[in-house]
Amino acid sequence: MSSGRVAKQGLLLRLYVALLVVELVRAADINSLKDSVGGFLKLPANRNIVGAALVTVDNLGVKAESTLASGNTDTTAAPASMMLDTAVRGSTFSESLLCTAVQRLIEQSVLPQVDEAVWRQLLPRGASFTHPNFLGTSVTLRMLMTHTSGIVDTDRFTQLPFMVSAGASVSDLRVFCEDYFLTNVGGNFAVSRSVWGAQQPGLAQSYQYARSNIALLGYIVQQAITATPALVGSQTKTVGALIQELLLVPLGMTSSHFLLPDGKPPFTQTSLSQLGGRRVPDPAPQPIHPAYPADFMFVTTAMDAARFALAMFVSDSSKFRTTSAAMQSAAVVIPKTTTRRYVAKQAFGIQIFDAVLMCSEWIRTFAPTGTACPLATSGTKDVFGVIAEGSVSLVAVVCTSTPTPAGVISAATTCVSVALAMSANAAASPSPLQALALATEAFYQSFSTEVIAGSRSVITPDSQRQSAVYGFTVFVGVFALAIIVFLSAYLIEFIIRPVPVAGPLVNAAYPQLDLSAVDDIYASQDESGFW
Repeated sequence: MSSGRVAKQGLLLRLYVALLVVELVRAADINSLKDSVGGFLKLPANRNIVGAALVTVDNLGVKAESTLASGNTDTTAAPASMMLDTAVRGSTFSESLLCTAVQRLIEQSVLPQVDEAVWRQLLPRGASFTHPNFLGTSVTLRMLMTHTSGIVDTDRFTQLPFMVSAGASVSDLRVFCEDYFLTNVGGNFAVSRSVWGAQQPGLAQSYQYARSNIALLGYIVQQAITATPALVGSQTKTVGALIQELLLVPLGMTSSHFLLPDGKPPFTQTSLSQLGGRRVPDPAPQPIHPAYPADFMFVTTAMDAARFALAMFVSDSSKFRTTSAAMQSAAVVIPKTTTRRYVAKQAFGIQIFDAVLMCSEWIRTFAPTGTACPLATSGTKDVFGVIAEGSVSLVAVVCTSTPTPAGVISAATTCVSVALAMSANAAASPSPLQALALATEAFYQSFSTEVIAGSRSVITPDSQRQSAVYGFTVFVGVFALAIIVFLSAYLIEFIIRPVPVAGPLVNAAYPQLDLSAVDDIYASQDESGFW
């Protein structure tokens, strides 16, 4: 066999090996993240987590290599059939939705500007929400959305008759706020002194996370809807209906919804094609609350949270990017002494996370000492998103800048949504640091293979099926490709252009063939023709 054909076959083999390596690396991405999440769920401290789901998105869509869902086979309870569209309690995730709606209403001049005193007609019974120890400072939308209003959660917020178990019914949002925030002396309504803390409103150091802030914010929006019913197209003129029409429907968050006043999921809602078909059942009767935009009553999925992230933080064509930018620009630096030590800044329904703390937790959980944290490449860019803490679940969206193959920080954003479901006998609620560590691991798996273009898919509830079989399909594809390549090489060399193995006999009556010119022609051809 001539040297030209040998070189051609060698090049063909090298191209195949290169493709094989690329595909196996891509398949290994799925297996690596699966192993990481599986190891995380097997930790003794995490045996009360029955399932975890992660969705990674960038400006090209879902990154299948760093997207998966997994039930915990070592759980103390029955493992959850966890999928990317498995619905869990969204807890305070609804705060981000409400703040987004508020920002849009501010842009439409339906609500006052963020630093303007909230109009009295929007407040419970028209009462003056001014701290009794700081009479010159009235409550503003900025204070409520950054939790710097001076308002605190009293014990009454989570007690009867307000918080009840599912099966009973809760009161109306407006009835709750008027009862909770106000005192009534002889028909004169005033803000109860018990809802005020000791801190001066409006200062960053006065930050104290309180669901009461979001309950009051929901009341304000409800009053605006009552004053301008056209804000909601449906006959149900509520905050929940506004959020559904403004966010859930346009973003395709078809498995996300607010529970009804008795804690049951709605069976039908306008423009929603499905409602939590794979919802993880509440492990025990869970509390429900009339302040439903603040906590307790929202249900969502990892995939829907990714849809929210895509519209708010990733897609340049989304009309919500301007709204999101305005919300993030309002961030205030909060004291390190707060219980939410993983939050460095608080914006309008959005948190800027402590990247150093996230890296420490990731290295402690997933990586050996000395491994470079993927967030260390983010330069001065923030790591931001949403953390929604609950007693039986945790939902988070974590976003950061997308590094380029050359290591240069780009303006593009990658986000990871995380959903954790807990068992009924969980000794403690899931830790936000656990979700942040999982998100960091997804960033690590994603950013470490940015040079290799990962597969992309449209965000649909069935995307998990693609991820689940991705490694197997890659193996089948590579194996089939190997057979095709070697069969093609055989056909080309021995059937289409047969050549004697021993070469021609040296005989003056049988002149030898000079094949060098033919070899040169074949060597100059595009090798892709042999695939």
